[in-house]
Amino acid sequence: MTPSRAAQDAIWQRLLARQSIAGESLRYGVITTGIFCRIGCPSPPPRRDNVRFFPDTRAAHAAGLRACRRCHPETDSSSDNRDIPDMPHWLIAVCRQLEAAVAESRPTPSLSRLAILTGLGSSHLQRRFKAWLGLSPSDYASGLRQLRFHDLLEQGRGVTDAILTAGYRSTSRAHARAGGMTPSARSKGGSGETLLAMHWPCSFGMPEHHCWLSAALSERGVVAIQLTDSRDAGQSALEARLPEADWQQLTPDDEAGQSLHAMLGARLLALCETPQTSQALFIELPLDVRGTAFQLRVWQQLNTTLSGETLTYRQLAEALGRPTASRAVANACGANPLALLTPCHRVVRGDGGLGGYRWGVELKQARLAQEAESSDRS
Repeated sequence: MTPSRAAQDAIWQRLLARQSIAGESLRYGVITTGIFCRIGCPSPPPRRDNVRFFPDTRAAHAAGLRACRRCHPETDSSSDNRDIPDMPHWLIAVCRQLEAAVAESRPTPSLSRLAILTGLGSSHLQRRFKAWLGLSPSDYASGLRQLRFHDLLEQGRGVTDAILTAGYRSTSRAHARAGGMTPSARSKGGSGETLLAMHWPCSFGMPEHHCWLSAALSERGVVAIQLTDSRDAGQSALEARLPEADWQQLTPDDEAGQSLHAMLGARLLALCETPQTSQALFIELPLDVRGTAFQLRVWQQLNTTLSGETLTYRQLAEALGRPTASRAVANACGANPLALLTPCHRVVRGDGGLGGYRWGVELKQARLAQEAESSDRS
């Protein structure tokens, strides 16, 4: 049976918060990608209109969907396929109070105030709310506020305006929730930072496509990966991204850097030779990804695509819930700092053309051909 509308609303909030329930058989599918996931999947949330709920994996397969490779929804599934009961009136009332506070830029109502509304004790309300939705009333409101903050930024509102309109009490709190770079950090261009640069020759597993792979590392992780036709060009490309940084060259000849150079080189060259390693590497490597809130959402969505697949700029915009933002999505793809690791090469034009590629259309074509060949073999 399909969950009731009220129950679906509750499930949707858990999906946004990535809150799973142990043993839960419920799955959700995304009709635009043809993939189904478990509640709690780390993939960026899809557009609500594109989501369908299924009682178990068999129902999702019957609808023609395939399993997500990030959350592996076919494992540890429960055989309990009972429908989720309707949400109680008190829970609906609490959700509406929290939603109204966010919509009207008001502070989140206190737990004691919500308890008075429902006639329940504060601790009792907290326990029962979390049992239903998998998150506390405060977390529920925080998720809504973060979504509104992102929406406002994508609409072109200034950062300070978006912070105030979303109801945050300070800029630091908003940036901590949003996860993107602050405007001041973006404007500094790496000023005050020491960054390491490393370079390796590579060929995508195709001898006719020689190029150089260059990477920049901060104290927190990989900041940028570039593809160029020479080592010097790779260094120039890294410095152009963060021109104010103090750049240091790290080579295999540096005794202290030999192990780091070998480790990172082995992983990134494996990425060049074997496209299927991109998702594993994205999880494994320490990353220091820098971008606006919208750019981060685009790059996160790109990392849900699989080797051998392509999608259009419009499809990517729709997956983000922004069907009219194809141009903004294309710009975010062009600003991708992690060549190959974040697979912006898998995005093509709606007419079937390759479209642009920051590191050259020839390399884009070579990478897609390599992925297609690897997919056919598998």
